[in-house]
Amino acid sequence: MAKCSQDTAGCDIADLVAKAILRQDSAGGRSSSYRLQWPEPV
Repeated sequence: MAKCSQDTAGCDIADLVAKAILRQDSAGGRSSSYRLQWPEPV
């Protein structure tokens, strides 16, 4: 996320996690990082 408020970034990231587009890595707090959640091959 770039050029947006922390609140907006947090809401957008939470939405993407809820939709299973992003997956949060194990680190938390200021070390939070996310990965794209790839669909399983059919």
